[in-house]
Amino acid sequence: MSLTRPSSFMLPSSVAGVIPVCDTRASLAAVPTNVVDRPAFLNEGKRRGFFYLDTYVNWSTVVAIDAVQGLVVRSTFDPSYVWVRAEREITPQMFGAAADYGVTNTNDYAAIVNWFTVLRNVYVKSKGITGLLSGRYYVAQTLVLNFDTASGAKGGSIRGNIKNSDGLYFAAGYYCHFRTNDTVFYETLKDFVITTN
Repeated sequence: MSLTRPSSFMLPSSVAGVIPVCDTRASLAAVPTNVVDRPAFLNEGKRRGFFYLDTYVNWSTVVAIDAVQGLVVRSTFDPSYVWVRAEREITPQMFGAAADYGVTNTNDYAAIVNWFTVLRNVYVKSKGITGLLSGRYYVAQTLVLNFDTASGAKGGSIRGNIKNSDGLYFAAGYYCHFRTNDTVFYETLKDFVITTN
């Protein structure tokens, strides 16, 4: 079951005050870790979602990779803890993507690279994290998605959402270079499923 909240998700007023509601990742990091019995809610634009507290040692590798704090936010209150996103399907919006193709056409290249870097390095069955392209992403650079396990990737899964023609839309002259174990595909990714082991 996916716990991903739509962009219009509003925190019910009955919940406010019961769990920490944070407007930024910095304020989430500063939440006292004595609230371990409940989640915290990040209400930062398209990055919004619930986070739970876990020990840093369980996520230290991810903290090092996730520079934009899309999946994990290390606690500044007590650095032996991290706040971990509750959703198991992670989207580029959680890493800062605007997903506004056809409206503003913000180049989501950097956000998608950050999303994919985390996804390809943390996909392990024990964590059960997969990727979801849930939006229309404009990309104005050639994108290389390398799931080649020989290069250190852990394998992974990316799913496209067929509603609203969600997917990656490339500026003229750019494309997606997708690689998995010596197989190379040049694609515009839209309405698809990619899974590797």
